[in-house]
Amino acid sequence: MEEKIIIWLQSNGNVFFDVFFQAISYLASWLGAVCLFLIIFLFVNKKFGLIFCGGYLLTVLFNYGLKELINKPRPYVTNPEIINKLTTVGKSMPSGHSVSCIFMVLTIIFLLYTLCANGKFTKFKKKGVKIPIIASLIVFALLVAISRMYLGQHYLTDILAGFAVGTIGFVITYFVYKKIVKKHAKC
Repeated sequence: MEEKIIIWLQSNGNVFFDVFFQAISYLASWLGAVCLFLIIFLFVNKKFGLIFCGGYLLTVLFNYGLKELINKPRPYVTNPEIINKLTTVGKSMPSGHSVSCIFMVLTIIFLLYTLCANGKFTKFKKKGVKIPIIASLIVFALLVAISRMYLGQHYLTDILAGFAVGTIGFVITYFVYKKIVKKHAKC
């Protein structure tokens, strides 16, 4: 069933989709994460940026360990009908781009709510301003999921597993951040 989804997506492909989905994948990779955490570190909050960047890196490293442990081949390796539209190596499950994507999306959502609660970025306090941003982030996550299948890199289960790993990594990082903030607030 999962292979049929990939084959269907690729059967509707063209040059525009090739370029578009490659760009989406790059935004959801380490490249997008580096840009996001640099922006946070330089313009928002250095402590937040360092803690969440560290959490992101540990989550990505954990994901690589899972990939090696699970050892699932990529779709284009197991099915000759599936085209490899990128030059990649490595294993399929969980999807690293999905881990990265959901960690970044959750970080941005958390930032929106944290900064608004602390009085920064008051323009985001207006009712209805956060909803389009969050909707855009959800669309981005869906596009990442589609891109990873369209490019022949992952099965749907790989992507869902990646979203789960990224979410768990974010939640752990959030609790570490909260603990550090509370500890320093008492000093």
